[in-house]
Amino acid sequence: MALSQFIRLLTVILFVSYSSAAVAQTGHSDAGQFDLNRDLAEQLLSLEQLYQLALVNSPNMQDQKAQIDIQVETNRMAKTSLLSGIGFSTGYSASNQSAIAAGIGASGLENVQISSGYRAGVSAGISLGTLLNYRGNIRQGQAAYRSVIAKQNGIKLGLRRDISQLYQTLLTNQKIINAYIQEEQKSLIVFQTAEIDWKNGRLDVGEYAGASSRYTEIRIKTEQARGGLMGNLYDLSALVGVEMSRLKVR
Repeated sequence: MALSQFIRLLTVILFVSYSSAAVAQTGHSDAGQFDLNRDLAEQLLSLEQLYQLALVNSPNMQDQKAQIDIQVETNRMAKTSLLSGIGFSTGYSASNQSAIAAGIGASGLENVQISSGYRAGVSAGISLGTLLNYRGNIRQGQAAYRSVIAKQNGIKLGLRRDISQLYQTLLTNQKIINAYIQEEQKSLIVFQTAEIDWKNGRLDVGEYAGASSRYTEIRIKTEQARGGLMGNLYDLSALVGVEMSRLKVR
């Protein structure tokens, strides 16, 4: 092997090694400390664990739980609506014994209290409309409660489906990134070989430019795929309703 060829090959190998290490370094993310160079399936919680987290923390689930609480309270108020027409009264009355001592006759005692003691009473003023609508309001409240429960069950099913789809998308996109990285490394070898040949006058500028363009294109695709993968992780964090660090196996 000629000395010039040996130097050219050594230069390419050293540059590829350095560039591959640089590519690997960009795979690390400070977002939840996920390492995109490692299998995400080993770093993420299981699908069931993610789903259980979402049942407690998902914004949609929290909103639906609040709607259920509102309906429960509305039904409670409807059941006690009849009590609004019932009143209680208590009091203490003091006698006026002087009326008897003065010899006032029966005709003069009409408005005179002659005995002492506590008194209590109950009064009811329930309208006919309230009575007629009572059972209807109860049935309506029960139907509304069943409706919000059914909606909650639908949200749960949708949540499980969305988490599963996003989880599979994450794993698939990581495989795509790995394929791009392999193509990037191959393209890098071709580009650096072409660069050395061009500088030494063994390659025309058009072929060198073509090798440079192909390497640039695959590198852009790799970075776009990596950015998309990080976007998937953020989407999963928002869907579950927790910080990204809580999605990771501890």
